[in-house]
Amino acid sequence: MSQTLADADPLTQRRHAFLLHQLANAPEGGLTAGAANKIPAAIQKELGLTPAIAARLREELEGDWRLSYTPVKGSKRIAITEAGRERLRVLGRFVPLQPARGERIEVEEPARPAVSPTCCCNSCRFLKAGPRHPC
Repeated sequence: MSQTLADADPLTQRRHAFLLHQLANAPEGGLTAGAANKIPAAIQKELGLTPAIAARLREELEGDWRLSYTPVKGSKRIAITEAGRERLRVLGRFVPLQPARGERIEVEEPARPAVSPTCCCNSCRFLKAGPRHPC
């Protein structure tokens, strides 16, 4: 059996959180082993999580009854259990953010009008034409 939650180092907790989150958000709460090993490159880099390490960690989670394996057409389907969902609730703060997809769009801010040199307080847009303005 793997380490307890209190004994696990932060990297292991982050890895477990990602793997459990991945399965919890999968259709019907599970994926085939091949689909589960499709880990975004940014997450692989951030967590040092190769498919081999992910497979080993999933086996540990299965030993703790947090995942279940079911044979499916020459492969196996990995599903999260209720104990896995409970652990995910505890580890929720460790789930890494997924990188944004798409292009970055630069937005220009509209130019701000300059303060009028004829303003009496130099902090508003009222002109000093006439009676004193409310500033």
